[in-house]
Amino acid sequence: RDARIKHGVRFGPNSRNYLDIYSPKEATAAREGRGEPAPVVIAIMGGAWIIGYRAWNAQLGLRLMDAGVIVFAVDYRNWPMARVPDMLEDLDRGISWVYEHAAEYGGDPKRVVITGQSAGAHLSALLLLRRCLEEAQEEMCQDVERGCVSDTLATQQLCRSWSVRDVRGYVGVSGPYDLKLLEERLESRYLGSHLLYSMCPSGDLEAASPASLVSTPEWKATGTRASQLVPPMLFFHGAADKTVPPPCSTRFAEALTAAGVSSVRADVRPHLGHAEVIIEGPMRGEDHQVQLLLPYLLGEESGEERFRAMPPLSPMFPRWIIALASRIMPF
Repeated sequence: RDARIKHGVRFGPNSRNYLDIYSPKEATAAREGRGEPAPVVIAIMGGAWIIGYRAWNAQLGLRLMDAGVIVFAVDYRNWPMARVPDMLEDLDRGISWVYEHAAEYGGDPKRVVITGQSAGAHLSALLLLRRCLEEAQEEMCQDVERGCVSDTLATQQLCRSWSVRDVRGYVGVSGPYDLKLLEERLESRYLGSHLLYSMCPSGDLEAASPASLVSTPEWKATGTRASQLVPPMLFFHGAADKTVPPPCSTRFAEALTAAGVSSVRADVRPHLGHAEVIIEGPMRGEDHQVQLLLPYLLGEESGEERFRAMPPLSPMFPRWIIALASRIMPF
């Protein structure tokens, strides 16, 4: 058992309200007053909204410890025990807990990047944009206590102990940011889309799609306020993704840019599949996710230096075995 990893820390009252903490030696030194706090990554796993589990972030957590980064892997309730609003509630609580307690574990709450993969990318992006909208609406209110927040978001009751202003960056991997586009892909593969309609209140896929939020009357009513609050965002996608179409990322980036978000881009890589960045890639000794995250935490130059200084990631299996696994991977 790795003493650097703390499993099953409870952050809320609901089932699956737990997180795992991957603490590098730099965070331990900071706790003991022997160094600076470590940068923080909040990692939110995928799993098609039904089989997600925080341990899916184990490879990322272990590797980022090599880079001196503390990782908080946040869990959330899956369908059918929860729908999208419940999942967002769990993630909001988990992120709030991290901001409140990161310093206790040697982390720097001023250097936080949020990352999510697949369903985790969808939920975390939706939560971030809803938070931007809510905070923009609050800025426009003369008296927040009189309940000036729109009914659309007031029912979500987001936690008040963290702000989008505290998020240094966001990295989404293989995210289905447009559920209508995902529905089309699933139907084309004869997989059906019952799950999508079941997990979205009133079966409203658009309302649960972060790509649609920036074109709503509520977002537009804030002028440029909500868009100015969006942290730098990167949407990474594999061109060979069989599950989530790459336009989910490219069109989302375009929509944010059109809405006035200053720092957003999509990075679509050839030959990569849906889960390759988190499964087959690390098995081959590739560090896609780490290389994407470090510049947001440390800056471009320092992030690249830190990455080059890391011990190389050793392949877990012969490449031909991994290549065969990739060919039969259903995602």
